[in-house]
Amino acid sequence: MDNFKRYLIRIPNNASVVLVKKTLFVLGPLGINSFKVPTKLSFFSNNNNENFLYVTRKPFSKISFNEKKRMKSFQGTSTTVIKQLIKGVTIGVLKKLKLVGIGYRVVKKTKKNLDILFLKLGYSHDIYYKIPKHISVECPKPNLIYLLGSNVQELTVLTSALRSLKKPEPYKGKGILYDNEKIVLKEGKKT
Repeated sequence: MDNFKRYLIRIPNNASVVLVKKTLFVLGPLGINSFKVPTKLSFFSNNNNENFLYVTRKPFSKISFNEKKRMKSFQGTSTTVIKQLIKGVTIGVLKKLKLVGIGYRVVKKTKKNLDILFLKLGYSHDIYYKIPKHISVECPKPNLIYLLGSNVQELTVLTSALRSLKKPEPYKGKGILYDNEKIVLKEGKKT
């Protein structure tokens, strides 16, 4: 019974889930997300009018014995991805970045309905980064960036791209860090 609960997903009232030819579409107030499901899904509801989705281990077509062993990992991964998609379209996903270093600054400007980040990261030039339309950006302080979107994968790709502009270095800890990231500093040369 405990294994059953692990792969059970509660669908909120403000979200809809539709399965069309192995592709799961999740619709909510913040948008639509899709995911190609490797295993079959079961839909049901209980007495309290709550809708649930169960991710099974059964494949859509016949597979080899070696691939049957991998179906358990597909079941867990699919459950996690579907939960993230539902969270994204209902309440949204927030990622935070902070700039650590003297003179490291970020400013958000809007030009012709485009959000552009102007970043000063210790280089001889400023860096301009265009943000996609479906992701909203806020900079409450000159060294903080808040990114809000409905798709977890796209948001993660965007934050890692921003972070790659100035990766944290291990001696002074300068760079672009995730909000909860801690850098273990190395010891410098001793003379």
